[in-house]
Amino acid sequence: MLGAGDLIDSAALAEFLFKCQFKFGGVRKAPEGSPDPYHTYMAIATLSISPPPNSDESLQLAHLDVLWNTTEDTARWIREHVPVSARKSS
Repeated sequence: MLGAGDLIDSAALAEFLFKCQFKFGGVRKAPEGSPDPYHTYMAIATLSISPPPNSDESLQLAHLDVLWNTTEDTARWIREHVPVSARKSS
């Protein structure tokens, strides 16, 4: 889906995610399910990558660098301060 952001209806996606919120914390896979850490993380990441149009300040999340799975500021810091050889997986 990377590079296909113009195909996402951000408003509809956010509306669905809000229906999946659990009143005591967390996000569920579907409105009738149970919240779990995986779907909570994915919901936050989704709203960071594709925020709904005209969202208020409470939805202004730091932009996510999807390659590094971290904020763009942190990814930039890693590129500037961590040697390439240390970033390669074994």
